[in-house]
Amino acid sequence: MSDIDNPDSINERAYEIVKDCLNNPCEQNLQALDEFSRTSKCHFTAIKAAKVLLQTEGNLRNTRLNILQKIRLQLELYLTRAQERQFFAEFATISTIAVAVFFWFYVQVNQKPINGIDSEIVREQPKTSEEFITGKGQQKNVVLEDGSILWLDWHSYVKVELDHNTRRVELISGAAMFKVVNNQNKPFIVLADGVETLVTGTEFSVDKRVNNKVKVAVLEGSVSVSNRSNLYIKLEAEEMVTADKQTIAEVQTTSSNEITAWRDGLIVFREKPLLEALQILEPYTSFVFDTSWLNVEKEVVSGTFFIERGDAALKTLFETYNLEGEITSHNTLRIKRSFHHF
Repeated sequence: MSDIDNPDSINERAYEIVKDCLNNPCEQNLQALDEFSRTSKCHFTAIKAAKVLLQTEGNLRNTRLNILQKIRLQLELYLTRAQERQFFAEFATISTIAVAVFFWFYVQVNQKPINGIDSEIVREQPKTSEEFITGKGQQKNVVLEDGSILWLDWHSYVKVELDHNTRRVELISGAAMFKVVNNQNKPFIVLADGVETLVTGTEFSVDKRVNNKVKVAVLEGSVSVSNRSNLYIKLEAEEMVTADKQTIAEVQTTSSNEITAWRDGLIVFREKPLLEALQILEPYTSFVFDTSWLNVEKEVVSGTFFIERGDAALKTLFETYNLEGEITSHNTLRIKRSFHHF
């Protein structure tokens, strides 16, 4: 058995690949992960173990298996290789089997949880449930167990459930982008306020921050959008639609720059009604907007702003559209027409 096929070598390489994907989920790293996991069952098991342990520890630095975990994973890899290649030379003697059984029982009886979490790293669970949350000034990208990538914008919250049959994400608040690994037998479903987006493999975004509507936009591939009224529509690349529980609006064209804007740290307005522009801008400012005193019908906004300079963008809108604000309780900003120009 070469050093490359050694279980420890497979395990260490798997950790490096998973860490590379989490640090930089580019196409090259994701392809390397996919090719490595397809090499054999042993490689697939090592990749899965690396993902689970990295999530358990919650960081990417100084991540190493302890000796008991290495023993357990090594035995699992040996057994998998024996079944896959049907060679039992490594377990040919009774003494070798006895040692393996001894170590297995030793790990089962003596291993303690890491940080209070059961450190079982290779046993496949029937369902994986996770939650991801971001606050003010936070964006997050996560590589899911199936290799799909999830990006979250500021003030966003999702629940993820993966099992043998489906991949399901519920967007509770905010906005998310998805790059979904293609799997025709395991659909990827995103739920948001009664609106369902169904894909098998594509790149798209879902946003529920404006006018109590859900906006779905497709960057690559195609998606199906439906709601509780059994309305259905299909979107292709650079198309978008807004929907709620009862209605689905007409399909509109968009651009890749607009779809990926917030992921790139930008806010892009293209002939956007002023009130809607304020709603989009609000999460990136220091205030909660009260626009009930504001009566605007024809004004539209076009321009590009930096997400991290949301208050500066708000000042620009105030100056451009003759607005003023009054801070009331709990950092609420009451926006209305100004009686004078800046």
